[in-house]
Amino acid sequence: MLRFILTIIILKIGTNMMMDHTLPAMTENIVEEAPKFYVLGEKAGKYSKLYLKEAIENDAGYQFRLNVDSVELSVGDVHKINVLESDEISQLIEFNYINTYSSTSTYKVINNKIEPVSYRINSNMGTGIIVLFLIIPAYVIAGSIVRYIRRQFWHA
Repeated sequence: MLRFILTIIILKIGTNMMMDHTLPAMTENIVEEAPKFYVLGEKAGKYSKLYLKEAIENDAGYQFRLNVDSVELSVGDVHKINVLESDEISQLIEFNYINTYSSTSTYKVINNKIEPVSYRINSNMGTGIIVLFLIIPAYVIAGSIVRYIRRQFWHA
């Protein structure tokens, strides 16, 4: 029983350490270094998820300024897009992408032109897979701790 409890504690500590270690938001060279930076475009009354490069070129005639405060885009996955700031000239928009990883793209729309502000990967499905691989080492470490405690305190 003690071994099981220690295994859970070790896994919890390891998981918390992995989750707390996220990369800082990218704010420079976003076009080149963040190929999965998404923006929301509207065309003929329909919303579409677009890559940043595609949106900057805007050959298809999308409108990027939103007429609403938030949009929930369901395209197999659910993505949330929120207008953070808005005035007559510009809008600051946050696009939360959720699939096998979670990311946040923040961009400014000025005169229907996209200006990337920041990009952050919030979590990755790979983190959960790593935890699965840590179960056996955590169980072995917990067993070593239990044996050490027994030798030190019960056989003294």
